[in-house]
Amino acid sequence: MLLFVGINTNEIGCGKVPLENPSTTATVSRVVCGAGCSVESTRIKIARILNDELVAAKSRYTDATQRFDCLVRELPSGLPHPDGAHRMKAAGREASLALASHIHALKRYTDYILHGIVPDDLDFAKTHPD
Repeated sequence: MLLFVGINTNEIGCGKVPLENPSTTATVSRVVCGAGCSVESTRIKIARILNDELVAAKSRYTDATQRFDCLVRELPSGLPHPDGAHRMKAAGREASLALASHIHALKRYTDYILHGIVPDDLDFAKTHPD
């Protein structure tokens, strides 16, 4: 699911076609060329990239916390065996790193959607100067 909030694009080229997202509250469009090709605006490309990163980071975080929770539930007394302590520590570290990655992706996404701040690695004007 792709949620665009507050993105308004300009009509460019020969036609404006709404994206397949009926729940969107903003004007989101893509350009359709006369030859039938579809070229998305840079703003929408950036939003899609950031949204994909956010979804992937959330999925990694959810998976990591589920693995950690599963390890905790396997322990009847709540205290791990000596070899289980290493597994618990590794699973906790993985969940912590996944959370940090999710927070980073969420910040990049919200900075762009709410404030229009383009991350440096996605600023096509900087990465592909004319």
